Amino acid sequence: MNRSEKLYLTMFINFLLLIFGALYLAFTIQMYSSNYIWFMLMLILFLFGFIRGLLPGMIVSIFVVFGYGGYILYKMYVQQSIAEIALNDIVWLFAFPASAIASGFLGREIRQVMNEHQHLASSYERNVVVDEVTGFLNLRSFKQELAEEVSRGGRYHRPMSLLLIEIAYFNELTREYGEEQARSFLGKVAQQIEEVLRDVDKKGYMDEGLFAAILPETSTEVLDIVKSRLTDKFQMIPLMRSKREVSIKVKLRFGTAGCPEHGTEANELYEKARQELSLYVS
Repeated sequence: MNRSEKLYLTMFINFLLLIFGALYLAFTIQMYSSNYIWFMLMLILFLFGFIRGLLPGMIVSIFVVFGYGGYILYKMYVQQSIAEIALNDIVWLFAFPASAIASGFLGREIRQVMNEHQHLASSYERNVVVDEVTGFLNLRSFKQELAEEVSRGGRYHRPMSLLLIEIAYFNELTREYGEEQARSFLGKVAQQIEEVLRDVDKKGYMDEGLFAAILPETSTEVLDIVKSRLTDKFQMIPLMRSKREVSIKVKLRFGTAGCPEHGTEANELYEKARQELSLYVS
């Protein structure tokens, strides 16, 4: 039996138990008015077992059974109001632990399913390296590539440069045209960056309209040429607005850093390029 089948079976058993308790209460409330209290106690045990787990639920249910048993003995031998244990008492003596155990199993199964889902989600995030909108490396993967390229450049004494490309007023564009058109806009920008940069250059999309590129074997003096080519490339990009096509003029901001002149660590280069971006006046 797989995990899903066990979960469905446990849910079904809990459902039957609750239905049985509710029906039993409905048919016996006229004869035993205290059954309403015992049914509420059963629900409390059910919730306790579900929230706290199987073992705590079993322990608490044992104390409840002992307490209920003591109550019956008190009525039999102290008050002498009953002569023997009735079927109603036996039902509740079994219902208390059954509700705690069944709900404990259900809570355990649900928590295991949630843990497996979280594990799969985290594994997926670790394995995904490409941004789905632009087709470029995502932030985590790009920074890994940057660290490797900086290390490689340091070992072989070869220059490399980092270029950040930010779309000015991207957040304002997203608010005005909507998420769907903003995603389309990013895809077109990524396509044009791909046309300007070399195949050996590693491109990434950081977020919030910020792109990045690693240029191996490239000194920072060459970056002025790259920035000029990018600026010339980005003139107008078409977007849809109210079912008609409009052209958006693209303004780019750049941040640059080179290894080894600006640092020999990936974080140093990235922060240097970010600082240059912050110097642009909105």
